[in-house]
Amino acid sequence: MKRWLLSLGILVTVAGCGTLIAAEVVAERRGGSIDPTDPSNFDFFSLTNDTQEPLYVRLCADQKCRRLQHELDWEPIPPGRSIKEQVAWGDASPQMYAVATSPRADLPWPSLPLDAHRKLSTTVLVPLSSSSPCRC
Repeated sequence: MKRWLLSLGILVTVAGCGTLIAAEVVAERRGGSIDPTDPSNFDFFSLTNDTQEPLYVRLCADQKCRRLQHELDWEPIPPGRSIKEQVAWGDASPQMYAVATSPRADLPWPSLPLDAHRKLSTTVLVPLSSSSPCRC
């Protein structure tokens, strides 16, 4: 009985390891990794304030940018400066960011879509002046 259980345990362990290795190989062939923190799972964007005034950006909670992510604060970007954002690639919908002249700005916020539907090979420069009016 013990030998049978030991054999079953070894078989389950080997099968589990084989499944993880196969999943990693498939993910790497598609340009990513099964490790959710691996940088290969992300596209990188440089949000650049190309205006003469300080601007703020914040991740939107929906595609029309009517709500903001409550866990995050407005990120200040002084004129001529940039911040780096990473977006998990592979989603058909862009990641939306609100752009404002004040962290207390009210709706509607101009929005900035970061499109990561496929793996990009370089960091994408995104001028904040390219934000568009709310599509509410």
